[in-house]
Amino acid sequence: MLQSINKPLVIFALAGVSQFLTGCNPDNNSSTSSNSPPPQLSAKINASSIDSLEALLEKQAQQKGLSGEELYNTILFSKNVSQTSKSQQYYQIDGYCTLGSAPAGSLNAQIRATVCKQAYSDYFSYANFIKAAAQYPQFAANGNDNARYTELAAFLATVAQETNGVATDEGNFVGNGGLYYRWEVGAVGQLDYTAAPRAYTVFVKGSGDNQVVNLQYLIMNGGALTLNEQGQYTINWQVDVLSLTKELEQQGYKPTTMDTLLAKELWFGMGPLQLTGDKLYWFFQYYYWRQNQGKAEGEKILDASFKDFHKRFLTDGELAWEGAFWYWTIQRKDPNSKTLSYYFSSAETNPMCKGIGMATAAVNGGCNDYKPRARYYQYFAQVFNVTTPDRGGSKLDPNICYSAWYSCDYTSWASWVATFKDNKNKPAVYQEMQDNGYINEKGEPEEQDVIQ
Repeated sequence: MLQSINKPLVIFALAGVSQFLTGCNPDNNSSTSSNSPPPQLSAKINASSIDSLEALLEKQAQQKGLSGEELYNTILFSKNVSQTSKSQQYYQIDGYCTLGSAPAGSLNAQIRATVCKQAYSDYFSYANFIKAAAQYPQFAANGNDNARYTELAAFLATVAQETNGVATDEGNFVGNGGLYYRWEVGAVGQLDYTAAPRAYTVFVKGSGDNQVVNLQYLIMNGGALTLNEQGQYTINWQVDVLSLTKELEQQGYKPTTMDTLLAKELWFGMGPLQLTGDKLYWFFQYYYWRQNQGKAEGEKILDASFKDFHKRFLTDGELAWEGAFWYWTIQRKDPNSKTLSYYFSSAETNPMCKGIGMATAAVNGGCNDYKPRARYYQYFAQVFNVTTPDRGGSKLDPNICYSAWYSCDYTSWASWVATFKDNKNKPAVYQEMQDNGYINEKGEPEEQDVIQ
């Protein structure tokens, strides 16, 4: 094992750090000043939040005469469906591995043969879901039960839309049709797939199946991103890149671009939230960063195989669920932005942020696939009996998503309201927010914490 270089884990970034971290939309720039600390989700939670996610699900399950696992396997998703009905097979948990097919000799067929070896539906199992959630106690843990179920509904809606195997238009929509695919089947084999992170430099040792990646450093030109005490990236512009590069080379590492760590056709989305490209690498770094917490310098894991991690992510369901919870609670599109969990917490007072509209924009970098996400959100909100006055769920108008995106990501709630106050062509969501008391008769925003 290598001796630890006595420096914090850093990632060097281009001047266009927002584009580097967004990975989807180069125009998606936060209005928050880079000199201001990003908002953090308070560790203070209400008494109702003491219960675990498992207890939260059990509470709903008991009202329906079910166990938490039965709720998960029959209502939230679908484990046991008719083996003779092809339409039902397309929304069976892990159905692509157990019931699906791929052209002989195709890369999808090769992946299926390699990774689909567990017992029936084990990858997306309730047990893996609960064990992974226990590693992220901040998930759906802020506010009263209605607030917590609202966040859970948005999370499950996002998961379902990313992994469903059936059509999601109104005539064919199946509420519990998620968790069919483990990976982004349609992107497999695309040699020029844009998710391949070509712009980053990592340090590796060895080659082929024996290659390991230094877990501390990811280099670009300019400033540095450092993992803070929450495992989130913060900007540090005072780093001597050349000296550090020489020091790493003396340790036996060689620089290479990140996209060479895998075959280019393998940078596709994977797991419950379909982590894609550099997002999977960021989780790879975070995962080992967390493993190293509390360890002495000589005990820390300094390098690991990203190829092995990639394979494990497709076979270890608990790890895959961890990646989904990490994305929701830890990952931020840039160092000054908020996590998805923050938007659903009582710390976020903008009512436009608390729904599937903002969740769609944050995950996709835009409002594509808003309608199917909104349909899933409606479904899970109904299952949990969540009171959600719009915020992206009661209507399927894409303007809700765009309004939420603009209001939450680019400006303040007050600025968004002021934008449309004297505009005769107000979006429908403006009137709905006014009807629900978030905008008063004078056209002014009501300053209130809409989810306690």
